[in-house]
Amino acid sequence: MFKRTSQAFLLVCAMLVSFVVSAFATNVYDPIVTAVDASGLSTAAVAILAIIILIPLAFAGYKVVKRAISKV
Repeated sequence: MFKRTSQAFLLVCAMLVSFVVSAFATNVYDPIVTAVDASGLSTAAVAILAIIILIPLAFAGYKVVKRAISKV
């Protein structure tokens, strides 16, 4: 079992090293990376995270105000 695991680990490491070396040597992925526009993606991600965070905070704020009014 250990022998197969170590062989698989060595194979994965060798593949990873060859991938990194080939990527730096030929810059194959450079045109793909420069062609992708991430500004729209980052705007959408920020909007979704803001909605996910602000909706529970709005409900929590409503409960806090309701408790404060009921104590008065």
